[in-house]
Amino acid sequence: MRSSLILSPRDLEFLLHEWLDVEKLTKRPYYAEHSRETFDAVLELAEQIATDHFAPHNRKADENEPHVVDGKVVLIPEVAAALKIFADAGMTVSEVSVPWHLHGPKIWDVVATEGATSQMIDTYGYGLNWKGHYDPEVMDHYGRRWTEDGSRFPDTVKLVLLAGKYGLNTTHGRHYAMARNLAPKLAAAYDAALADVDLLVLPTVPMRASVRPGRDARPPERLARALEMLANTSPFDVTGHPACSVPAPLADGLPVGMMLVGRQFDDATVLRAAHAYEQAVGGFPAPASATAAV
Repeated sequence: MRSSLILSPRDLEFLLHEWLDVEKLTKRPYYAEHSRETFDAVLELAEQIATDHFAPHNRKADENEPHVVDGKVVLIPEVAAALKIFADAGMTVSEVSVPWHLHGPKIWDVVATEGATSQMIDTYGYGLNWKGHYDPEVMDHYGRRWTEDGSRFPDTVKLVLLAGKYGLNTTHGRHYAMARNLAPKLAAAYDAALADVDLLVLPTVPMRASVRPGRDARPPERLARALEMLANTSPFDVTGHPACSVPAPLADGLPVGMMLVGRQFDDATVLRAAHAYEQAVGGFPAPASATAAV
């Protein structure tokens, strides 16, 4: 790769080829026609486009953040021109729909509530009947401490345990089994979308950053703030798709996360894309309050 103003070619070579050994991907059918040369050629092209067509208006884009007018997102015109060049180079961005994504948090609710209750309380944080190393001292210490004073659990854990115990005691795992049986259908929906694209990109959380509750906030407020951010991330805890959140441009001065989701067991592509994005934008923005504090 040529010398660059926005990234270190040596760092990229180390991460991709010496550490992650991305050439192993060519052993998979999807990448069989590729090689290190094609990987490097695509990265060099992306770096060139970023340097020549994105970097020159990077500051202007930061000073004129995306905003919504009449239901449409408005960007500075330079971004549209740069994206067109990106697309003309063969790197496409398309909109996909995964209706099952709306069901994902509901499936996770049951799996996490009844499953966490069974593992954290009934089997002392480890679960049983799986192969691997168990730590007897940790299990014993944890079990004794929580039974001595369960009030030390935070409100979120108390809510999970109350709901989980009620469900397990009244329906005896029936709803947990139903949720687990739906998990393969949820995974298949993401797999279908990922059959046509390398990555899914979506907001890490489904709303603007909210104000952190104060120490005197009542439980309903604390619970709402703690759980409202899980809608986009929790489905992948059920399916196991690799996902990574990277900071995106600020929205009205507040931090925004961009989540990259890849195919099952293809963590390397997610990490490469996240690293490439980090290099392309030249560092992550900090909220004004954080900057002032420094």
